[in-house]
Amino acid sequence: MGIGWSAVTALIADRHPETFGVVTVVAVISIIVKELLYQWTKRVARRTKNASVLANAWHHRSDALSSVPVLAGGLLGGAGWPIADPLAGMIVAAMVAGVGLRIAYDAMLQLSEAAIEPELLEVIKRLIVAHPEVRQHHYLRTRRVGREIFVDVHILVHPTLSVIESHNITRELERDIRAAVEDPVNVLVHVEPDIPEERR
Repeated sequence: MGIGWSAVTALIADRHPETFGVVTVVAVISIIVKELLYQWTKRVARRTKNASVLANAWHHRSDALSSVPVLAGGLLGGAGWPIADPLAGMIVAAMVAGVGLRIAYDAMLQLSEAAIEPELLEVIKRLIVAHPEVRQHHYLRTRRVGREIFVDVHILVHPTLSVIESHNITRELERDIRAAVEDPVNVLVHVEPDIPEERR
């Protein structure tokens, strides 16, 4: 908001910097360094599944991207179009706000324990259906809590299976789901007999 306000007041007052050459050099350095920092920090965030580190990575990316209009403003200002600098400031303000909203949105999803992505949910469904001993499933619920994913599902199996056999099915499903998901997963499988009452 501060950057945007400064850009608007500079545009109204017709103020512009005179050191466009320095602005251009600093912008080029910023683009290179901040993009390298973004790539490195993003790899760390993916490896550690850390939302704070990922937010910091996007902070580096926003710096790199916001330096692009700064570079354009410096080049255009040096070419005799001084209005480019406050316009670049307004673009930077909008870009920073956009990245901030994206980070806040992702954080709110984690805080509110939102359901997992539809693509990942389909993977889990296919694993459950593919198990030869699972006749049907229902009440499949998923949510994200920080770095972790929680999966809760009810499965229907043959009514005459022993407790040990049913327990082995749940262990196999838990193992398969954990192997298919990169994030830490907590899986809870409820076993029910495949009888009409349960199917309803």
